[in-house]
Amino acid sequence: AFPTLLCSIILEQHPDILGNANIPYRRQGKLCLDQRLISGTHGADNVGPFVQQQAGALSMKQMIADLTETSRAL
Repeated sequence: AFPTLLCSIILEQHPDILGNANIPYRRQGKLCLDQRLISGTHGADNVGPFVQQQAGALSMKQMIADLTETSRAL
């Protein structure tokens, strides 16, 4: 999700960097992590704080505000 957000921000600010040969790409599925990767004593080091998802889609500004708040908490 973060690379997609970052690309969206860059493309909003510089729409002329896209060429005619560039086509949009949709990711095939959600990112899935095996529970074993985040379990055990090292799990807390690998997982950031939980951000409760709000109902409905977030706006770009709200998503950036949430990411900023989360990064400050880290």
